[in-house]
Amino acid sequence: MKDARIRIAIAALALALVIAAVITVVNSSKTDEVLGVSYGDTIFDDGHAEEDPAKKATQNRINSIFEKIHQENTRVEGQAQHYVRIALLMPLTISRSKQSAIPLSQIEHALQGAYTALKRVNSTGTYGSFQRFQVQLVLVNQGSRQNVDDWLIDEMLDESEPDHPLEAVIGLGSSVVNTETVVAKLGDKGLAMVSAITSADSLTGMKNFWSVSPSNIQYVQALASFVRGQNLKAALPIADANDDPFTSSLAAAFREQLRGVIYVSPAEQKFNGGTIDQPATPGVFDQVINNVCGAVNDRTHPVDTLLYAGRVADFPAFITDLSKRTCVGTKLTVLTAATGFASASGLAPLMSKGNIEVYYASSSAAPGWEGKTPPPDYHDFLNDYRREGFTNDQDLGDGLAIAHHDALVTAVYAARNAVSKPVPKPQDLPTQLNNITFTPVRGASGPIKFEQGSGGRRVGMDIPIRRLY
Repeated sequence: MKDARIRIAIAALALALVIAAVITVVNSSKTDEVLGVSYGDTIFDDGHAEEDPAKKATQNRINSIFEKIHQENTRVEGQAQHYVRIALLMPLTISRSKQSAIPLSQIEHALQGAYTALKRVNSTGTYGSFQRFQVQLVLVNQGSRQNVDDWLIDEMLDESEPDHPLEAVIGLGSSVVNTETVVAKLGDKGLAMVSAITSADSLTGMKNFWSVSPSNIQYVQALASFVRGQNLKAALPIADANDDPFTSSLAAAFREQLRGVIYVSPAEQKFNGGTIDQPATPGVFDQVINNVCGAVNDRTHPVDTLLYAGRVADFPAFITDLSKRTCVGTKLTVLTAATGFASASGLAPLMSKGNIEVYYASSSAAPGWEGKTPPPDYHDFLNDYRREGFTNDQDLGDGLAIAHHDALVTAVYAARNAVSKPVPKPQDLPTQLNNITFTPVRGASGPIKFEQGSGGRRVGMDIPIRRLY
């Protein structure tokens, strides 16, 4: 294993002294984060500066998972005759001064799933013969801004060696503009990517891109089926006005996929939501809420449904303001979509007060699966997840653990189906990913398969519709 190579995006000597890695100081950063490449032996954030006890505890648990990954990577290097590398590219730290692309709890859950998958692919035959070759997991921290600078991408690619090639990149963070940038960069280099939670439709069909997460179009198609079984009459879209691939494609999917299912008002309401560079300003929903009541009282198409095309981070403020509307006597149903939307839970008192019900499409419905039968391989995953020391099943609720588990096992399954010996060549993986058709990957979220024309998106998935409490 190469020495972990880390670039620091902060000129903070005190932090640098506690990082157990070969370090190169690059420059100062407004986010006070350590970015770079590691095999788990690097503490990106030791939590010493965290004042919030809950976040400090979460950071400590994250660091313990890094150590688990390091131990497995070291075992593979010492014991496996042949092994390859898979990179987990995503934010592994948050900013203490700005909004972050992914909250700390979701980083922890993503690592839980990735580590569980790593142990499974190296010890069971579920995803191809682990005796043929084993896998090291390379951790690539993009930081809270989802950095895609060339130096970071180059350091990740440098971890590829002839005997231990970097076969694929998984994760990719959330759907932001930088996600499109990095997918284009890696696609041009011929490297396969398996996304965990990115649902923006702008990514669908990009070169060498696959995803175990549904696209926004697929999410809204599932919501359309749900709406057909409800007594809902007219919907008003509420959309983030920012240049955001996730929210803009979700708004477009609402307009296109719900046509003929429910009346969708053309008077789409816009708001300037928070971004990873700029938090939302107070009162951002004031005018929107006033117009909602106008739409509720419309004589021709009185609205009873709102289509929320915004980020989860802005949703609590939206529900707070919506609960105070003057037309609170009319029940409103809010529809939205995202893996990770369960992180907005805890709004039940406001929703009850505001006569509001919220339903969202997601990539999983763990831990309880909303009273339905779980996917066929979920319990095997759950047993191994618990065996690795992750005993709080509620951590599965936001879907991040399951999605990142499924992304890694899909990449490894494809690699083990390649014919190159003793280890597959990275250029073999796109073909093998496309060939995951009739014999699907046994994902924790259900069978994973692709088909021609799907643009790398998973097909045939039973997308759950969850109610937010």
